[in-house]
Parts: sequence; C-alpha cells; structure tokens
Amino acid sequence: MVQERELTVALLMEDPHAARELSVALRQAGIFAHFHRDLDEFWVATKLQLPDLAIVDVAKMSLGDMQLKDHPCVRDGSLATVFHYKEETRFLLQSALALPACGFINGDVALVPQVLAIVTRRTAEVTALARAQEMESRIGKLQARAGRLMGERSQGEQFKAHYDFLALLTKEVAEEARSGEFTSALFNRLAQWPAVQQVGMYELAPNRQKLVAPMLQRKAWLALPSLWIGKDCADGIEPFAVDMAWQVARDVFENEPVELRLHGGPRHPELLVYLAVDRERTADFPWDLMATMLSASWRQWRLSRQTNRASLQVLPVWEALDRLDQTHFHQNEGEKTLLLSFTPLLALIKKKTGNRFHYGACYNDFFLQMGQRLHETTRFSFCGPWHVLLFVKGSLLAREHEQLATLLAGFPFWRFFEDETRLMGDEARPTLKPLAPSAVHYLRTLEREFDELPVLEAQAKLSARLQSPPPLRPQA
Repeated sequence: MVQERELTVALLMEDPHAARELSVALRQAGIFAHFHRDLDEFWVATKLQLPDLAIVDVAKMSLGDMQLKDHPCVRDGSLATVFHYKEETRFLLQSALALPACGFINGDVALVPQVLAIVTRRTAEVTALARAQEMESRIGKLQARAGRLMGERSQGEQFKAHYDFLALLTKEVAEEARSGEFTSALFNRLAQWPAVQQVGMYELAPNRQKLVAPMLQRKAWLALPSLWIGKDCADGIEPFAVDMAWQVARDVFENEPVELRLHGGPRHPELLVYLAVDRERTADFPWDLMATMLSASWRQWRLSRQTNRASLQVLPVWEALDRLDQTHFHQNEGEKTLLLSFTPLLALIKKKTGNRFHYGACYNDFFLQMGQRLHETTRFSFCGPWHVLLFVKGSLLAREHEQLATLLAGFPFWRFFEDETRLMGDEARPTLKPLAPSAVHYLRTLEREFDELPVLEAQAKLSARLQSPPPLRPQA
C-alpha cells in the first residue's frame, strides 16, 4: 500500500522577502522548501536530486548564457515547475509560457490558497505515480514468478516424462535379462528407442586385463575392437582404461557418442555403453540419471547371478545313475532324461592349447543361467566336465528342451577364451539330446563319444581341406 510522503520543494527566487512568504505558505502544508538564489546553484542541485516541485521566479529563468529551458529535466518534462510572478514581472511570463508548467503563482494575491491548491494536486500526482510504479513493479514480479513457475512446471513435467521412460526401460531390461545376458537385453531395449542410432559396449574380460565388446550381430550394433589394458583391473575398469575406451569409441563412431558408465559392485565401472543419438531429440536428457538407474539394474542382475538356486536341484552322479535305472526298471513314463554334452567344446579347447580358456567363469555363468531358466522341479547332475544329465517331468520336456536350446544358441562361450577374436564355429557348441533312462546306456554313450572324438576331428579337418582352394602349381 503506497503511503503519502512529504513533497520535496525547491525555490528559485529573486526577492528573499517573496521567498520567505512562499516558505511560510508551504509550512502550513507541512513542507520545508530548499531555497536557491542563483540559477547555476539551482541547476546543479536539481540535477543531483530531482525535487517533486520547483517554484521558479520568472525573473530568474536565465543567468548569462545559462537558460532554464536548457535544463535537461525541463526539456524532458520530469521537473514539475510552477512559475512565480508579480505585476512588475508579468511581461516575463511570455518566455515561461513556452515551457511545461505545473501551475502559476501570482505574488500579489493571497499565497496560501494558491500554494495549498498546487501542493494538494502535486501530492496526488506523486502518490498516483508512486502507486502506478508499485503496481508495475508488482506486475513485473508476478509475471516473473509466473514465468518461473511455468518454467519449473515445464522442467518438472519434462523430468517426470524422462523418469517414467527410464523406469520403463530399466524394468524391461531387467525382465529380459532375468533369463539371459544383461548386455544383450540392454542392447535390445536401446535399439528400440528411436533416438538411438548406434550402440557399442565394453566390458572386462574374465582375465580382468582386457576390454571386450559383446559379440552381437544385429542392426544398430557397432562392434568395438578389443583392448589390452596391460594391468589387472580387479576393482572394475580403472580410469585410465575408461579413457582408452573413450578414445577408441570416439574414433569408431562417426560423431562423439554419449558414454554411460555402469557400476555392478566394484568401485570402478564394469560396463561402458556408448550411444550415437539424435542430439535434437535428446536435448536436456538426464544421462546421469539413466546411468544410475541402469547401474541399479546391472547390480541387481549381478547379484541374481550369485544366487545359485540351481544348487538345490543338483544330484550327485551316483544318485543320478540310480535314478536312471529306477526309471528304466520301473518304466516311469512321467520322467524324461536329457543329455547335455560339452565334449565338442572341450575338444576345441584341447586343440587351442595356446588360447587359455577360463573354465570357472564360463561354467559358473552358464549353470547359473541354466538354473534360472529351468523349472524348479527339474533335477540335474554333473558328470565330470563332459556331461550334464537332466531329469525332467514329461509334461515339461518340450519347455525345458526349448529353454536349454535357446541358452546354448545364445551363450557367449567365445568370451571365455583368452583371445576371443578367434571365433569358434557352431560345431564346437555343446549338444543337447534325449537319453534312454539306463545307467548302462549312459556309460556306453560316454565311451562312444570318446571313441568318436578322433573320428569327428578327422572329419572336420578333411571337410576344411576340401572347402579350401587347391594350392597353385608353379608354371614351367
């Protein structure tokens, strides 16, 4: 609420007696005026602090070359001026009429009514002007606040939309990765995002001394070359290795990609994701939040890999042989047996003696995934490094066979070789087939596989030789 304030008044008078009379009249309105006798003094004072009202004697409108009309506040009309005159100075009013005037005071007539009328009107003008300025200021503040609130609301709505999108993305990745590889599930979801053009990844190899890219042959996948770190990164991908990977990714991608660092537990990231994105569509996108939420999913997936539900389903090998005979002799049609054979993979490992294979990492990861895919009623037994016997309910045979076949087709056995660039063919993948329920039959199958291995290796060599072009004979 604007309150009335005391007017500031400046007097420029020729006659001190007339100035005293004006001061007395102003005091009745509660105003104490500042008296100036010369134009130059008045000029400087009003430029330093503009009064609300100036009462100027028409006889003091010039001093040498100095003219009141040239005062900048008179020219722009910001100085409210009242001209004072008497009969002997009336002829000087002619020059005052050309200036913006707030009023005139006749010194030969009663001053108090004239002064009070001018002061009252000017006070109302000043109050109205102050109120208008205050209203303008309040409107400006309200508009700024409204704009800020609208901006915050828009930013909040945008953030909520981004958060909802990321929550759905991480949920879908977690659901798909539950029965497979996290990197494959993450790529599948990212490739479905229209803003993403290409995806590349780096993760630590089992020896913790090398960065490898998952082997995915799919659209929008950009395969990154393997990188030897030269140091054992036991606590995740250390900063110097992250920088190495970033330099390579920046050279491979056409434009500078977005980098996401996913932490699965160790202090340093264990998965680096690079995205070529549409910059216009992803402006102001919270990439840090995306990395945090995906890290939580990655960590949960890693923990699920450490929860070995399969151990509850494992049978010792001698109990498995008894179970085979029990099914055979009692003609139990409600249970079927599957034989998972790792002999083709082991045969490849034996041939590649210079390419170390990480057995523990491979078998642990494979059997954890197998246990999560199989039905809780399925039992299995490890028969050395060569075979796994699976005892499946007859009603679940098709399901379990499909789950295992899918796992065998997609499991990255190549990743556990020291040099994963030497790709292995499908003939080296483990095989899955039904097995007649009999301990003797299984033992004969085991012996037959070992007998057949040299023959199969010879056939593979002959087939490779036949497919290669004959050597060129030198011409005479």
